[in-house]
Amino acid sequence: MRVSGRKLNKKEDSPYRPAQPPIYEQPTYQTEPAYRQPINQQPIVVRKNYTGLIVAGVILGLVIAIPVVLMVVGVIGAIAVPNLLASRQAANEATAISHLRTFHGAEATYQATSGAGSFGSFDELVKTGLIAEQPRGFGYEYTLTRSASGTRYCIAANSANPSQAQKQRSFAVTGEGVIYVSETGAIDCRDGELSGGTMKRLQ
Repeated sequence: MRVSGRKLNKKEDSPYRPAQPPIYEQPTYQTEPAYRQPINQQPIVVRKNYTGLIVAGVILGLVIAIPVVLMVVGVIGAIAVPNLLASRQAANEATAISHLRTFHGAEATYQATSGAGSFGSFDELVKTGLIAEQPRGFGYEYTLTRSASGTRYCIAANSANPSQAQKQRSFAVTGEGVIYVSETGAIDCRDGELSGGTMKRLQ
């Protein structure tokens, strides 16, 4: 049999042979849902920079701390400075009183020995070795005067700073060995006699 001039193979080329059934691909099934499948993607890491916040915190802390520290220092200074000045003044006063007692002892010795009944000046007391040197310092100046006969003397210890004379106590000693104190004003020592200030016997 010929079709269109070509000899047909009965087995292979016959136009009457039945059509081959279509070949279907076997469906593939996913073992896990798509949303559970791993994604090959690197995680996105977000790095936060806290440097600005740290610097701002430090500055804020300093702004708050500095006034507090200054206030504390001011309070301590207001309490400590007056106490320190008072302690220094008390030490100077104790030194002045100690010097006056030393001078009185030296005068008594001088009167009984080299003075032959008369009291001596600072230079004479130093010359005879009864005192080391003319007293000075510790916030006080010392003045020694004698009567014309030399049988009376007084030594006054007044503030070395005239502007503090009304604020600093003054002291004095006489030939009787009595120490006086003036709360206000300097003590005047002239011709072996005391005057000036508001004097009273030191207890």
